[in-house]
Amino acid sequence: MKKILIALTAMIFLNSCKQETKEIDNSLIVAGQIENYTDGKFYLIGDEQLVVDLDEEGKFQFNTEISNPKYFIMGSNDMNQSLFCMPGDSIYVSYNTKNEDKIKATKFSGDRSEENHYLTIKGSEFNRLDALNINMPKLLAMPNTKVDSIFKSREKKFSKLLDENTTKNAHPDFLHYERFWNENNMLIENLINKNVRTRISANPSLLTSYDPTGTLKDVKIDTIFPKGYSDVVSKFNINDSKLLTLNENEYMTWLELIMSNKYPELNVNAWGTEDNKKPHWYKIIDEYKKLIPDTLVYDAFLYRLHKQKMLYSEHKLVKETAHLIQNKERREEVLETINRVLTLNSTPFPEFNATYTDGKPFGKKDLLGKYTYIDFWATWCGPCKMEIPYLQKLEEEYRGKNINFVSISTDRNRDVEIWKNMVKDMKLTGTQVMMDEKSYQEVAKLLVIESIPRFVLLDPNGVVINNNADRPSSETVRSMLNQLENL
Repeated sequence: MKKILIALTAMIFLNSCKQETKEIDNSLIVAGQIENYTDGKFYLIGDEQLVVDLDEEGKFQFNTEISNPKYFIMGSNDMNQSLFCMPGDSIYVSYNTKNEDKIKATKFSGDRSEENHYLTIKGSEFNRLDALNINMPKLLAMPNTKVDSIFKSREKKFSKLLDENTTKNAHPDFLHYERFWNENNMLIENLINKNVRTRISANPSLLTSYDPTGTLKDVKIDTIFPKGYSDVVSKFNINDSKLLTLNENEYMTWLELIMSNKYPELNVNAWGTEDNKKPHWYKIIDEYKKLIPDTLVYDAFLYRLHKQKMLYSEHKLVKETAHLIQNKERREEVLETINRVLTLNSTPFPEFNATYTDGKPFGKKDLLGKYTYIDFWATWCGPCKMEIPYLQKLEEEYRGKNINFVSISTDRNRDVEIWKNMVKDMKLTGTQVMMDEKSYQEVAKLLVIESIPRFVLLDPNGVVINNNADRPSSETVRSMLNQLENL
């Protein structure tokens, strides 16, 4: 009876949506019901993140607009699902959290049912394969020929899945992106594997960031790569604006990886002295404009370059070139963020709630009395863990001085045990605490923390000295700390 009611709800919803919105070409309605939910929030992430509350029956509805076909991520703590949408679509999804078979638990009706059912199958298979053999310690223990074989077999698997689970009725843009994904995702994985092995070879202390339990301490990591291992660098299409508009976040993330490997001299942080920062930054902008002739892709890349550059505290320099971003909303966003950050120093650090690994409370009062170097990180964040060996070395060098080192985990509340285990397994030093989700959202908003790792320097009174302090791995972090009075 319950299933019949859900089906009737979907039919009524879809009929009413079509009647009310058929004249609005760019409308998008995504609605549904999550049975037996544990998390009362539901999100839809595209160019921006939309969040709604589930009602008592687990129902939700998003009303928004899109001007072109687009991928979204939707979900909550209970489920996570890629979603393909077109302007004018009305999509209904039902999901039962108690059904362990994700494919059977997820039901689509209305527009794009075929495409989104395939995305459910794809996501389920991807997670299944990851659980079998894809985690970094296992990969690093394998020879690269085997890693390459694993990824190539996965590419064939997903290509077969796409052919078997879609028809000619699937939208051409959807098929275009999925074929692109199948051809490139495994090559991207190979490239990431190569980068990780190369970093560890150059700096063996980084191994603990990828292998906190020490399973690889006696393993010789293979750094010889098969011919064509990094072919994605030359084959990747860097000028496909259709791919960009379909799934900008994934496409641009991959593009940044490709460009940083192909043109390492254009890395946004590839300098060592203050004098050459400005000419190098202008060189980056000019060179990438030549390398990426597609105006939409270049503008999106330029926007991401500015966002990335701000992570290294170069806000004044970025402000000089923000006018080059053609997209008005993004240009204004960058300028607004810069102006906010430039006025944040001398701001008191806000009150917050956090706990030690033993559950004892930690708050703002615990940041007073000495300078404090704060590391905002998370257990799932690879770049965060790469900074840990450098941070531990920094802590040791400044032991006994007038400064505390505090690592604040931003993991979700439900992942507290994962965090505790990582602190123990990696033998993390300094003060280790986990901030509750609500507190972190408030702190992140005030300090304009848009990505992690993020480092913040406070004075002994708990006032912000540097809202975006140098990373432990940077060449300038020690000179920054040594300038502090009465250190």
